[in-house]
Amino acid sequence: MLKHLRNVAHNIAHKFSVSSSYFARISLINDFVDVEIELTSGKIIPLLFDIDRNNTLVAYCKENFYELLTENENQQLKSAILKGHFYRIEEDLFGDFIVEIILNSDEKLIGKIVTHKYSRYLLETS
Repeated sequence: MLKHLRNVAHNIAHKFSVSSSYFARISLINDFVDVEIELTSGKIIPLLFDIDRNNTLVAYCKENFYELLTENENQQLKSAILKGHFYRIEEDLFGDFIVEIILNSDEKLIGKIVTHKYSRYLLETS
């Protein structure tokens, strides 16, 4: 079960990363570098990122997250948080994404970090 949950965490982080350009754009424009999404509720922190377009992506990730969980895993789930961190290296913008899953037993599982490099077009239009 633990290996499967780590795989689910990695899968969701990857799916989020490839569609997160509006999160990256908001981060770039407003100098916010971190975002957290509670996958069980869909809550986005900070609220600056809570816009319709982002909510659509979060709803998709939340739905997919629950589809990937087995019934037993779902019953043992306490929380699941997707964390994103945006940063620049020279002229490039990157995002690192990870999902942390906490079980009712307080055991914490962390998926692999997924790094995404954004298009230069995103930087040019900011």
